[in-house]
Amino acid sequence: KLFNDGLEKYPISVVLIENIVLSLWILIGSFLITQFNLLLGLFYISCALIMILFVMRKLICTSCYYYGKTCHVGWGKLASFLYKQGQIEEFSTCIGQKIAPIFFALLALIPLIFGLILIVNDFSIFNIVLFILLLCTILYSSVFARKKSCEKCKMKNVCAGSAAK
Repeated sequence: KLFNDGLEKYPISVVLIENIVLSLWILIGSFLITQFNLLLGLFYISCALIMILFVMRKLICTSCYYYGKTCHVGWGKLASFLYKQGQIEEFSTCIGQKIAPIFFALLALIPLIFGLILIVNDFSIFNIVLFILLLCTILYSSVFARKKSCEKCKMKNVCAGSAAK
């Protein structure tokens, strides 16, 4: 079921770019939310980091081919430092495959909603620029980079979240 022509490991440049853009997404999103409430902004960034760095790594990466290897975001390496390896046969049915789309949708929608409300309540060039930057990071991460990375992924045939199908 593995895609035989997939990359064994992704270039470090891809890993860096995808992580920088995802970090910008989370930072801009949390900044927009903190304009309403500091605790909400801190809650957003805390949840995002815990889910991305720990929960999703346990639920998805431990059963992935790239466990201990450099995937497009380097999370296979991270997972191998935190958790023991699971069974690759369980990857397509793991709970993380069901949670990931919901998590990333919320990670995008929540700050976008706050950003729109902020623009309506406090119309300024700064708020519009922040909103556009947030939208660009979300689109790059979840559409463009994801599609390009999925096309070269060994797991694309068994991954429910693959953008290369």
